[in-house]
Amino acid sequence: MEKEEMEAGSKCIKCQNGRVALMTTMVGCATLDNEPYEEGVNEGDNETIQLQDYISLSIHACDNCGYVYWSHIED
Repeated sequence: MEKEEMEAGSKCIKCQNGRVALMTTMVGCATLDNEPYEEGVNEGDNETIQLQDYISLSIHACDNCGYVYWSHIED
């Protein structure tokens, strides 16, 4: 299902209470999850790893319900 493009400041179409906000972060480490892809399949080992380079993550998401409209990862 393709998500609808929403600009920052637009009213959230899911909860009708929040506004869409542009959020950005830089990620330098990550915690491996036991089940990130399929239930019952152990893909990770729950350890924290240090990434070689930072990854920039940007999303447009509702500031009330957290619904994500758009995301972009730049490495």
